Amino acid sequence: MVNKDRGSRRSGAYARRKGSRFLLSGLACCARCGALLYGQSSGKHRLPSGKIRSPWDYYLCANRKNHQGCAMPRIGARALEQAVIAYLFERILTPENLAQQIAMFHETLDSERPVIEAQLIALQRDLTACAEAIERLLIAIETSAVSRTLTQRLQQREIEREDLTSRIQALQKQMTAPVEIIDVAVIRSELRVHLDDGDVAKARQFLSSFIDRIEVSPKTLRVQYKLPFE
Repeated sequence: MVNKDRGSRRSGAYARRKGSRFLLSGLACCARCGALLYGQSSGKHRLPSGKIRSPWDYYLCANRKNHQGCAMPRIGARALEQAVIAYLFERILTPENLAQQIAMFHETLDSERPVIEAQLIALQRDLTACAEAIERLLIAIETSAVSRTLTQRLQQREIEREDLTSRIQALQKQMTAPVEIIDVAVIRSELRVHLDDGDVAKARQFLSSFIDRIEVSPKTLRVQYKLPFE
């Protein structure tokens, strides 16, 4: 998963998710409204019947937490996490599923390849023109009095070059089919080690390497994952 916030400063929400003791923090979201699910604990409290209820960990929709109208109920953390892990081992991290997904990837790539190649040619042409423009601006700056206009134009061109380079790299990555060397046994074993070790942060980081999001409701569970695994 690519982190969109590459700055050195992180939001408080990001820091809380990173240090959370809940396995699915930052991954699980509400299937009803799309908001993230937050891990919380009820603490020990007395029920109306008079019985004392032990502390209970659960996931709560952020929109319900912030009183924004979502009716998504609380979902027990242990039950949800166990259901997700079972889903991964039984439905996703299997040789049959990955072989099927890779085959579908190849089919999609073959159909899109002509369009992507045309886009790459156009972007490469734009990148060459941009590099030549930067070279001309540098020569102009070196051989004449530096003006604010020239400097600003150079900065704009450099930003344009970075953007073009990034777009080209993204398309090139898209053109690279996942090779059939994904060792399911190794992935399953590594995930099991992280879970058994009890290091929630490492287990969550491993999950985020191939899971984009987990859509959750009381009766449904949908895992969106990516190929190739990072």
